[in-house]
Amino acid sequence: MKNYVSNLNYFLKISSKFKPEEIMQKQLEDFIIWLVDKKKVGSLIKKLLWQLLSNGKWYRY
Repeated sequence: MKNYVSNLNYFLKISSKFKPEEIMQKQLEDFIIWLVDKKKVGSLIKKLLWQLLSNGKWYRY
């Protein structure tokens, strides 16, 4: 769970310069792919982040 929160916080930090409606599906996909390739996140973290980020609920927090 710590990795999930850490990765979500990182996404929020790097995306703070954009309005939520400016962030496109491709950017979310690229972020998840980057996490898998560079940070070596597990499949559960990848799935949880994808579900949260792809449904647009992340910017409500």
